[in-house]
Amino acid sequence: MKNKFLVLFIIVLVLGFITVSIAEMKGDAAAGKTIFEKNCVTCHGAEGKGDGPAAIALNPKPKSFADPGIVAKPDKELFDTITKGRPGTPMTSYEKILNEQQRWDVLAHIRSFGGKK
Repeated sequence: MKNKFLVLFIIVLVLGFITVSIAEMKGDAAAGKTIFEKNCVTCHGAEGKGDGPAAIALNPKPKSFADPGIVAKPDKELFDTITKGRPGTPMTSYEKILNEQQRWDVLAHIRSFGGKK
């Protein structure tokens, strides 16, 4: 039984690295950081913790990109959220604000928050 948990842990760990690698292959995290600082910090905060200066007034609050539930989401789902926004929340669509490559760049930068608490 202990070995099954170890194998499962290793699989989850490897899948996490693969997810980060895929985002980095499609996007440039350094370019994404610049875009994030201009467009996202106000709500999500400089470290992606959902604690930007506007967050206090938002309902629901912005997500923390270090949250395990966010880290586990596939790139496509996060990319779609950046692209289309989240209905019923303050998260707006960036489809007409950022081009596709810029949205992938932002996602690559967001993935860099995955291990931070």
